[in-house]
Amino acid sequence: MNAEMEAIAGIRLVIYVLIGWIIYFWGYRKFRIDLLRHKLFVLRDSLFRKTYSMGVPFDTPSYVTMRQTLNGLLRHGHRVSIWGVLAAYWGLRKYPQEERPFSDDLEDQLAALHNEEYREFVQDIYQRMMLSVFWHITTGAPILILYVAYKLCVLLVQALYHRSRKAIHLSIQSLSQRIALNAPGSNTVPLAAQAWGRTLAQTTRRQPTAGQHVV
Repeated sequence: MNAEMEAIAGIRLVIYVLIGWIIYFWGYRKFRIDLLRHKLFVLRDSLFRKTYSMGVPFDTPSYVTMRQTLNGLLRHGHRVSIWGVLAAYWGLRKYPQEERPFSDDLEDQLAALHNEEYREFVQDIYQRMMLSVFWHITTGAPILILYVAYKLCVLLVQALYHRSRKAIHLSIQSLSQRIALNAPGSNTVPLAAQAWGRTLAQTTRRQPTAGQHVV
């Protein structure tokens, strides 16, 4: 009977894992990719409309850099993941490249702009793009989510400990004093023992001794 129950439990576990895997890869993962592309489309549309309304030429280097970056993310955004970021980080540390990142080029291009309003707008588009990608990466890594939840729990426990440390110390001190009072060889007799001793002594004095008659 136990073997049958264990087999049924194992089959259920496999089924639950398969269902979770299907939901993640064909449901949640697709939703995340669609959400990222929607945000990028909105940013690209805003970039085009603002550039056109302000009369900025479409061959402006900062506009061209942002448009190409957004187009690249729209086409290959589904490949962006936490594992890819970690692999790129490890590769850059092991094999440094002399090629400048596009963010450095964009910073130089924005510094050369004379239109301060347009410069701030492109910087805002860039920040929103990076935030969208960061959110896409972090929400797509279940292990990372569990790690962050664990760290938050640790920080919460530490904060509660620091707030209640004084009360804990007083409780430990009180407990230590009680143990010392009840320890063998202690000169101090517990209050309960003292009360019991007084009651026994009074009872003994009232009882008649041998050879005495009660009147």
